Amino acid sequence: MKYPWIIIILAVVGILSSGYLLKVFYEPENAVCDVNTVFSCTEVAKSKYSTFLGIPNALSGILMYSAVLVLGILALRGVDPHYLLYAFLVIMLFSVPFSLYLTYVEFAVIGALCMFCLLSQLIVLVYAVMAYDWYRSST
Repeated sequence: MKYPWIIIILAVVGILSSGYLLKVFYEPENAVCDVNTVFSCTEVAKSKYSTFLGIPNALSGILMYSAVLVLGILALRGVDPHYLLYAFLVIMLFSVPFSLYLTYVEFAVIGALCMFCLLSQLIVLVYAVMAYDWYRSST
């Protein structure tokens, strides 16, 4: 696996960020990321778009980042990189479109931006570039 330490570090940052967003989802008062009406995690967390199929998006983020973290750890342990690549690509196949959709919703529908959400979306974008580069170099 290419970039195992970067993948692991970004996964930990993603888990922490998503964990905080899950807290904001359940307890939206006094969120650190509420700067004004434009930059407001609470506005995003209170919106109908903060869940998918009844599951908080932040919890989905924690699960996705945990899966990627496991892949990074398995890479350090010497697991066959082809299996890891395909698992990473499958995770990105779902994560990238979902992340792009949520980014659109923040900007165009809700009209508020969540800094921790944007951080998570940036991490997914970096992961997508890494997955593409890894796939390209393995073929």
